[in-house]
Amino acid sequence: MKAALQETRPQAVSRGAMARLIAGHGLGPILVALGAAAAILILTVWPMIWLVIGSLTQKQGYGLGRYRELVDKFAFADVLLNSWVYALGTALSAMLIGVTLAVLVARTDMPFKRTARLLAILAFVSPPWLTAMAMRLPRQPERGFHQRIAVLHRRREALPMQTTSG
Repeated sequence: MKAALQETRPQAVSRGAMARLIAGHGLGPILVALGAAAAILILTVWPMIWLVIGSLTQKQGYGLGRYRELVDKFAFADVLLNSWVYALGTALSAMLIGVTLAVLVARTDMPFKRTARLLAILAFVSPPWLTAMAMRLPRQPERGFHQRIAVLHRRREALPMQTTSG
């Protein structure tokens, strides 16, 4: 019994064990991890640094003048408010649906568990542009489902929408 308990306890990795791990697998895994870290730094952190530097650059040196100008001439307060409402509403809705489905799948004997799991995985597998296209199609001007409902409900012309074609 004692031997079984000792086998399940986590062991600390000693320097000798780390050296044996490197010796057994070579430097390949370490180089792959370093390459991935370098790619993340180059593709995400580097552009973000230049965005911050560019936003602080003024005609003479650096400063917060651009941010002051943005606050002074801000005419898009409604757009900002709508964006925050949309973002928070989407996040809260997704969280509510996700937590509910996770609890149902993990803690109950609900029917169609496999189907629910498959649908959850499909959200990660399908590319984001596919989701964007699926959300865009019902809102097409003059032809989309939402426009037809608006015309029937209000008994007038379709909703004005900004599109890429004008």
